[in-house]
This record gives sequence, structure tokens and C-alpha cells, in this order.
Amino acid sequence: MLRGVCALLVVLNHIRAFVFVDFHECIQPGIAVYAFYFLASLGHQAVIAFFALSGYLVGGRAFQSMIDGKWSSIDYAIARLSRLWTVVLPALIITFVLDKAGATLGGGAAYAGKYGVALASGPLLAAPADHSIATLLANLLFLQTITAPVYGSNGPLWSLANEFWYYVLFPIAASTVLLRKSLLYNIIAVFVVCVLVSSLPAELLMLGSIWCGAAAIAVVSRTEKFRKTIASSMYMTIATIATVVCIIMGSRNSAIWISIIAGLAWSFLLPALAVRRSESKAYRQVAFGLSEISYTMYATHFPILAFLYFVLIAPMQFQPNLEGFLIVLVLTLVTLASSSVLWWSFERNSTTIRIAISSLLHRK
Repeated sequence: MLRGVCALLVVLNHIRAFVFVDFHECIQPGIAVYAFYFLASLGHQAVIAFFALSGYLVGGRAFQSMIDGKWSSIDYAIARLSRLWTVVLPALIITFVLDKAGATLGGGAAYAGKYGVALASGPLLAAPADHSIATLLANLLFLQTITAPVYGSNGPLWSLANEFWYYVLFPIAASTVLLRKSLLYNIIAVFVVCVLVSSLPAELLMLGSIWCGAAAIAVVSRTEKFRKTIASSMYMTIATIATVVCIIMGSRNSAIWISIIAGLAWSFLLPALAVRRSESKAYRQVAFGLSEISYTMYATHFPILAFLYFVLIAPMQFQPNLEGFLIVLVLTLVTLASSSVLWWSFERNSTTIRIAISSLLHRK
């Protein structure tokens, strides 16, 4: 459920920026408006939670497989790349098609960055939507924010570069400690880690402490002693309070050190959430559905929303009134519907693709 909720918070953050004026421009906001704007301000915090989730699920399994002597770098690479590219490639195509269509239908100035200051993401006057082949290839290789900008209007793609390089960097570093490899392997691995650390942006590396910390906690949480601790109500209460406090702090201040602390708080909360299961069948179905489409939703929602806003609504922004909230509802439903269709068309096939590629390589 958490993955789906985080994706929805990112979507809500962007829809709010498209549809409504900034909070300081609201006329006599009530409690409901305060609550809405607070939820809509949690987009960045949701991405931080994504990093913790990724470290806990992907990194935790990777580190544990090394400890158990079951690690396969080839299988790991196939699993990660098939998962990423199955969504990223369609997302880049959708971005190109909608951006070009939007510019043709009257949104050219918007894609050049006319409304960039008012939005939480997307093109800026100083950095208009870039649809060059070089930028497309850089995004396919997860080099956005490193050697190139994000592709077109799709600002949220910035975090996928972080994810990819965490997948690469931390398992290589961990392998020098957790795997029994030759001295030559360890020398090469350390050299690769040093090259990556010296080449990747400082902020990307600093936020990587969340991914690595969550992976370590995932491994520790499997020990018998820790399992008893995380099952306790006291652990759940303390971890929840710490996470909520960090989320509130993060909604008011986007300093990187606050993001790191919030991510580590999430990392400690995740084991407690993992051992608790809801008895509600309806909840489990909704949670499963939202979690399944969360990656597709995250990677594709912005160019879809940008197209609709730039062509149909811009430059209008609303006070938080009934008309505005109806538009928010429609855009949210459009996002959920399009994400579901795109998930069914592409992402749901990632496991099949992974198995096919793995079988082909192992056969050779």
C-alpha cells in the first residue's frame, strides 16, 4: 500500500501545482484547505519514502543473497534492468508524443518554461523541455541529472537516475565485504566504487545513505532477536512518531539533511509495517492494485497532466473551490486510469521479460 500512497502523493503534489494557486494566495482557507495543501506538499517526502522502500526491498534481498551465498550478479542485473526499462522506455515515448502534441495544440510556450516557476516540476525558462536524441539516450542510460537533463517535460524522472545508480553502487561495495572473492576482484570493485563516487553528484550520493541504510535494516530485521523487537507495539509507536515528525519537518524544510533523517526514519518503520497484515480483503485488493501501478504512475503521470493543463487549462489557476476540486478529482481519475492501462500494456510483462532474458543467457 505504501508504494501506491507515495505515488499518489507525488501526483497530488503536481496536480495541486497545476490547478490551484499557492497557499499564501488562498483567500480565507479553512481546515479542509489546510489539510489538502499539507498532503499536496508531501511529494518530495514521498520520493524519500520510495528510496527507503527500494533499499529495503531490493537492497535487502541483494545483501541477504550475498550472505546466503546465492548471489548472481547476472540475475540481479537482468532483474533490475528489465524492471526499469519496461516502464522507462514507454514513459519516454509517451513524453515525446504528448509534449510534441501539446506544443502543436498551443502549449509551446509552456514547454519552453513559461509556467515553470508556478509548478513543482517540469520545464523552466532556463531549462526548457529537451527532446534531443542525446538527452533521450542519457535518460535510457539513467544519466539524467548527471550528464543531461530529464527528458522533455517529465521532471519526476530525476529520481530514477538515483535508483539505478544505487542498484549499481551499493551491491558492488557490499560484495567486497560479503562475498568471498579474489584479491583482484576486490581491487577492481573498490576501483569501480571510487570512480562512481567521484563521478556521481554529491546530492545523489548523500540521499543514497537512505537506500543503503534501509537495505542494512532489512537484513538485520530477519534476525530472530530483531524480529521480536519489531513485532512489539512500542517499536511500532516510536518508529511511527519519529517518521511523522520527520515528515512534518520535511514538509516545511527541504534541506537534504532533513530528507536523509526522514528516509532513515522510514527505514526503521518499514520492518514494523512488513510484519503487520490487514484482515480486510477490500483493503488488500486496493493496496495490491495501487502498489502494482505505482511505478508506472510515477514515471508517466507528469507528461499526461502537463499536456492536459497546458492545452486545456493554462494559464488559469483556481482558488481552492468546488470547481477546482472537481478538476483535481478528474485529473486524479485520469491519472489512475491511464496508469492502469499503461501498467497492463507494459509493466505487468516485466517478469515475463526477465525470465525470457535470463533463460536465454543461461542457455548460452
